[in-house]
Order: sequence, then structure tokens, then C-alpha cells
Amino acid sequence: MESIVYLVRNNDLYNIGYTTDLQRTLKYLRPDETILTVTTNHPKALQARLLKRYKRVRVPGTSYLRLSNQQLLDCISQLNIKSKLNTTFGSEVSIGITGSILLAFFSITLFIILRINLFNTILFSLLVSSTPMFMLLLFGHFGGYETEDLPFISSLLNRLKAFTITLILMLFAYGLYLIKFP
Repeated sequence: MESIVYLVRNNDLYNIGYTTDLQRTLKYLRPDETILTVTTNHPKALQARLLKRYKRVRVPGTSYLRLSNQQLLDCISQLNIKSKLNTTFGSEVSIGITGSILLAFFSITLFIILRINLFNTILFSLLVSSTPMFMLLLFGHFGGYETEDLPFISSLLNRLKAFTITLILMLFAYGLYLIKFP
């Protein structure tokens, strides 16, 4: 759903948030200045990634930041760039699958170069290729945002998808192992 991500200033604090009704939100917040607003289909992910980027200057437990002039310019630049990117929580699973495929390809290539037999090559490659999905299972993300800034269900769904893919890869590898060594 398309929403507006905003950057506003109240005294020396800046707030990064998102809304579907900007006028109502601005009326509630009463900012001294509205710095920037951008429209995006992925407001939660964009806000979470920006809050992570500026976590050192974040007021704990809020979306308020104490930005320096340089950080403010950087934040404006990030909002302009990242609002145009397709950054969703679901894209983490796509990143994990891509990493798994690349690891499988490189491990197969390495094992063939080392002249390990084809059966063991496939077996070990399946185990190695499950690593990115296992990391997604453990951490819930690949580092673009803080998990506590996300809705609980978003991180949970990523972990469940990662668990399913990891389980399939490992069970397939185990099945191959049982075929070779009954």
C-alpha cells in the first residue's frame, strides 16, 4: 500500500515516520518544519532502514533523531534514493535464495576442481548452500534494519520461509547421504 514517509523537525529533533494521511499526522505532530516527504510502497522497510542508519543519534524507543547538518543532508539523500528502490522485508528471502544459489555454484566448481566425486560434491554443495537461509533463520534479516523496528509478523514470516528452505535443502542432502551410505 502506498504511503508517505516524512522527515520533520521539532526544535533540535528530527522525526522519520510514515503515514497515509500526511495532513492529519502533521496536525498531530505540529512540526517546526517539514523537511521532506516521499511516497513509497514500502514505508515500514524504508523507515526501519533509516532508523538503523542513524541509530547512534536516535532517541531510545522513538523515531526521533538528533541529526547533525551532515547527517541531515545524508538522510535527505537516502530518503530520495531509497524511496525509489524496491526494498521489502520479503526481498530478504530473495537475497538468501540468491546467496544459496551462488554458494552452491561456487562450491560445486571448487569440489570439481579438487576432483571430489560428483555425488559428494552435490551433497556438500547442498549443505553449504543452506548457509544464507540458516543465517536468515537465526537473525531474521541480513542487516539492513533493526528487528525491533519491524512488525513482529514480518520478521517471523522471513524466519519461517528461511526455516522451510533450509529444512528442504538439508533433508535433500540427508536423503542423498542415505542413498550413498545406507
